[in-house]
Amino acid sequence: MNLLICSPSTFSTIFERLCEDHEWACTLVEAFEDGLLSDHQLPDGTLVINPQEDWPLHRILTSMRKVAPTSLIAGAYLDASDDSVLSEQQIEKWVARTVAGRGLAPESWADDFESLRLDDGGSPAEVRKWVVERLDEWGLDDLTMDAALVASELTTNALTSRNDWQANDPIDVELARLDQTALLSVIDTTPDLPTPLPLADARISGRGLHIVSELAQWWGVTSWDASKVVWAELAA
Repeated sequence: MNLLICSPSTFSTIFERLCEDHEWACTLVEAFEDGLLSDHQLPDGTLVINPQEDWPLHRILTSMRKVAPTSLIAGAYLDASDDSVLSEQQIEKWVARTVAGRGLAPESWADDFESLRLDDGGSPAEVRKWVVERLDEWGLDDLTMDAALVASELTTNALTSRNDWQANDPIDVELARLDQTALLSVIDTTPDLPTPLPLADARISGRGLHIVSELAQWWGVTSWDASKVVWAELAA
């Protein structure tokens, strides 16, 4: 498996170790030098850490889709001022549950797992209530307030970003426990990728992703050919 990793220099040490220890890891520079981005050798997935304004995630997705239509594209956002936020273990767990695709059984990577489908009439309030109940059952009640707020923001984004012809498409919400960490995922069929706006440009309706960034250890979006998953990890 080949995984292309694009990242700022903040996390270069982590990725150097990953590239030494795993066949699947390589950096953007190595990809070009080794010919990975060619018709003969394309990555199974691309993970972009903290996409930049001059090379945004949607631009990378468009470029990769031209040569690898079914390749997995993902962006992850976290505090670049603290390199302890991201670990090799986090990356490895992300790879294990993501690169294999949506058919991977949750039992193979999660301690607990529940899902909720929002059909016509579903609302962020319904998701908040469901998330709080599940976390209470799992003994992660310290996370309920933050997780409910994150769930509300991600669900609202999914509901408001749908086009008219997608109004009847379901939205799936998934919640997993990994030890003392909760992983919340919202899956929909809209192709638009969520992008945090600079705080100076964000109005009341544009601050949701900044709230998610403040509350989550890290969060991101994973795009397949017909759906996308917006996810966030919160630690107790």
